[in-house]
Amino acid sequence: MAAFFASRSKHVCPVKLNQVLFYSDFVHHATYGRSISGAKYVRRIDGPIIDNYASVLKTLFYAGVLKEKAGSAAGKEFIVHEEPSILEFSLLEILTLYWVHAEFGDWTGSEIEEYSQQESLYRFTRQDECIAYEYSRFLAKIPADPTPFDE
Repeated sequence: MAAFFASRSKHVCPVKLNQVLFYSDFVHHATYGRSISGAKYVRRIDGPIIDNYASVLKTLFYAGVLKEKAGSAAGKEFIVHEEPSILEFSLLEILTLYWVHAEFGDWTGSEIEEYSQQESLYRFTRQDECIAYEYSRFLAKIPADPTPFDE
């Protein structure tokens, strides 16, 4: 998922990457009943964040998924190391990723972070506790027609 967003966005900083991953997981859960990654997200003062996010970022760098963009301050902007394969995702997961990119792709990390702090699921969760995926149905934005084809 990280490579998908880093390859399609002009500016991907740690904050923006975290937020689009959050929305991908929670929108997918709201729409199809399960998250894409299964990651835990914790309520922090600045918004929802993947549990142990610093470790996740290190893993993405060491695995060669992401690298720092030339000319950016250390750790401030990412690009993909090589073009990602979307074949690892189901069709419904791909639809979710494209929907999140269409909704938030042009937003800055700060804009998405501020927006996520207004979400009911964020406000329903106590500080430093995991945000329950069951709250995903309270997201302000969810795809109107999650399956644009007959199953």
